[in-house]
Formats: sequence, structure tokens, C-alpha cells
Amino acid sequence: MVNYSNLASMHRARSERLGSRTALRFKRYGKYTNLTWEEFRNQADQTAAGLIELGICPGDRVAIFAENRYEWIIADQAVFSAGAVNVPLHSPLAPEQAEFQIANSGSRGIIVSNQAQADKVFAVIESLPGLEFLISFEPVKCNLPEETLRVYSWEGLKHRGGRRLHELRVEIDKRESNLGEQDLATIIYTSGTTGPPKGVMLSHGNILSNAAAVLKVASVHPQYVLLSWLPYSHIYARTVDLYVSQLGEGVIAVGESVDLLMLNLAEVQPHWMTAVPRFYEKSGPMSNSYRKKSGPRPYAKYSGFASITFLPVELPCPSTFARRLIMPAFPSWKVMA
Repeated sequence: MVNYSNLASMHRARSERLGSRTALRFKRYGKYTNLTWEEFRNQADQTAAGLIELGICPGDRVAIFAENRYEWIIADQAVFSAGAVNVPLHSPLAPEQAEFQIANSGSRGIIVSNQAQADKVFAVIESLPGLEFLISFEPVKCNLPEETLRVYSWEGLKHRGGRRLHELRVEIDKRESNLGEQDLATIIYTSGTTGPPKGVMLSHGNILSNAAAVLKVASVHPQYVLLSWLPYSHIYARTVDLYVSQLGEGVIAVGESVDLLMLNLAEVQPHWMTAVPRFYEKSGPMSNSYRKKSGPRPYAKYSGFASITFLPVELPCPSTFARRLIMPAFPSWKVMA
């Protein structure tokens, strides 16, 4: 299943083969927009070239401090193609918590989503002498002098990289080919509930082997649509939503938020999705309210589809949830309750 030495080469091979097929789906101006594999790969290459121009070298750490969005997924592949290591920060972190993880990982650059996340970095920048630049998906205002922190926009970085992509193509190819299974891909920090957070170091081989193992037992097929909503700062969503989907040639539909999860389910009508107890907590009350209005199959009527695999393999789910929601709505399912 795995014939790749790293995540960047896996994604590039998939992109070259799948080309005009849809890779990502995301909301823009209230409507879902598709991004093809070719477009995805081109934006990742432009970003990788931009990072290289900013001075990122193989093995350097680049943090991502953002909520789930399609740019996060592109930035992830760009960091790999630059030969660097992705350090994802959980978006709700307070400034002091982010400061610890940025400093502890030795991140030279950070990619944020918006002004709110950028402000957290600005608030602790005096304690981060090793942080050289910040890139934001959305425009941000910064009053810091450039010698303290260089600030760039996401579109500006891609434009910057796009201008030099032709001359940096050989360098990007070299960096990707030099990445082996044992090379570090990401550092993911624990929650810190029992002490200071610990950085878990995962290699390209670690993640690829796990993704391949899931595909061996999961009913995930090419062009299957996944609704992605769990945070990419956690390894569960990162592995299954991103890399299993990419390795399995699926479509990643990026959900808007937990609060809009049920609406996104109805809009996207995915073939499968990952789930945790928070999903059952969210969907149970919503389903009960529709049950009163719509009869015995409220969830199916509300969502607009008749079947969906909440997990890629047959696993137990809470018995109360199964009896009250899944069994009445989906009688053909094999539910272990």
C-alpha cells in the first residue's frame, strides 16, 4: 500500500495522477467550492517556494496556529515540500501556551489564520527571539518593527513563491527526495493536563504506515467524500481526515465549525467521517428536536441522505445513541449496541 518515503512524495504522486479531479471542498461566500488535485499541488508548491525564499531550510520547524480551513491543508503539504517540520498548535491556546510550544519546538516561522491568532503571537513576541516571521491566511495589522517580526499575507507569500517557483523547482524536488521514512514530519504537543505539554515527534513513516493500515480495514474508496471537522492539531483528524483521504484518493470537505456541523452534514452529504463523543453530544439533541417534527426518521430527513459511515470501520458506539438515533434512522446499519 505504501510505496512512498514521505508525505510530500505521496501527495505529489496522487496529484500528478488525479489532476483535474476534486481534492478539497470548502465554503467560500456561503457556497462550497472545489479545488482540484492539480490546483492543490500548485498552491502547495508556490507556498513551499515562498517558505524557502524566506530562509526555511530542511529540518526547520514551522508552526501552524489556525482553525481548520482549506489553507491549513495546503500549508501542511508546503511545509513538507520545503523539507521542514509542521508544528500544529491547537487554535484555542492562550498566548502563554502558544509561546511555550513555539519556543520549545524551535519554530522559525508561524502561519496563523487571522488577527485574533496573530495578536496572541504579538503579545508574547518579546519572549520568542527565535521566531522570525508570521504568515496570516487573512489580512492582519501589526505595529511591530520588521526587525522584531516579519509579517506576510498568505496570498503575498504564494505570489512571492510563484515568481520564483521555476528556479526553485529543482530545490523543492531535491528536498522532497531527500526526505526518508525516518525523517521528522511533525511535532504535536500533548494537552499538558499532567504537567508541561510534551512534543510528540512523528516521522513520515509513522504517519504513512498508520494511514495505510486504516485503508486496509476501512471502506474508503476513491472519490469518497469525507466531512472533516475535528481539529488538525490532533493526530486523529490529521492522520485519518488528511492522509487517509489523500492516500485513498478521496475528497476532503472542510466543515465550518462544530456549531454548524449538522448543517454541513446536510449540505455535503459525505460518504464517511470521523467521530468522537462530541459528535454524539451534538447530534443527539439536534436529532431529538427533529424527531418531534418529522416522525421516526428525523435524522435522515434532515440530513438528506440515507447512509453514512461515521467511522471507517465497524466500531462500538454509545448504546443509548445507537438505540435512540442510529437504529431508527438507519435500520440497515450493523450497529453494535
